[in-house]
Amino acid sequence: MTVSEEVKDVEPEMVLCFMFVGLTIGSITTYCLSRYARSIPYTVVLFVWGIILSQLSIQLDLALLGESIEQWQRIDPHLLLFVFLPALLFGEAMSLNIHHLKLTFPSALLLAGPGSIYGTMVLGSLVKVIVPYGWGWGMCLTFGSILCATDPVAVVAVLKEVGATPRITMLVTLEALMNDGAALVLYNLFYSRLLIEQGAIDSDALSIALYFIKVIVISPLLGVAFGLATVGGFALTNQSTNHIDIIIQQALTLTCAYLSFFIAEYLVGVSGVLCCCSAGVVISWLGPSLILEHGTMHSVWSTFEWIGNTLIFLLAGLI
Repeated sequence: MTVSEEVKDVEPEMVLCFMFVGLTIGSITTYCLSRYARSIPYTVVLFVWGIILSQLSIQLDLALLGESIEQWQRIDPHLLLFVFLPALLFGEAMSLNIHHLKLTFPSALLLAGPGSIYGTMVLGSLVKVIVPYGWGWGMCLTFGSILCATDPVAVVAVLKEVGATPRITMLVTLEALMNDGAALVLYNLFYSRLLIEQGAIDSDALSIALYFIKVIVISPLLGVAFGLATVGGFALTNQSTNHIDIIIQQALTLTCAYLSFFIAEYLVGVSGVLCCCSAGVVISWLGPSLILEHGTMHSVWSTFEWIGNTLIFLLAGLI
């Protein structure tokens, strides 16, 4: 069979099979954990489910589901980033409490900025000393920047279970949002240095420093612009008697999340994470008085976040 014939045999619509099977598994898992095992992290269970599905697809003939799983396992990493990350970041940023944010912002900034740099340096140094692969500093620091980011999902769930104060929960959430952006900036910085060491690109320390400044300054400013434009859209669609305005406001937030990430990351060449988070924070600050139905907006974005987490962690287990 030729390559062209193999390509023809691949049916793109098969990708939907795993998606909806995965959401079914997620629904059943959410139901069981919410009633019988609240202390078990949802994402960990999904990861295990992903491993089980992967092994079943290898050992058994799962027909359509097996083909769909193979397609998801070959998904392009950039596509995965652009599809799932904006919804997860924007939904979390838009739900921030501005009062608590103002109180915790200095501490979160200290943890996410200098804290990320410190964590990267310490992890990179440990890798340099411990890992027996003879890696150079470029590779070690790149590896450290990957590991320095924290995942707040399980931590925040535990804090809520033990009755932690909203300020502590906000500190962890806000630090994690900024930490993601800082980690990606550090990764790009040290990865560029690694490519320079290997002779893959021709650059210098000044251009890397300028890139770092460009990302730190332009990304939030671009996000603020998107956030303000969305709030302006809220102001124009603020008639409580017009049901269609509710739908338009929800559509505006979804558009803001994905356009801010795409334009920043793909067109401008800065951090889509920082841009998307900044847009969400602006909306959480200026938008509440203009949003017609807060309950509906919260439900819609909670659903987006749940779908994103479900598919990402299942896919992580598959891979």
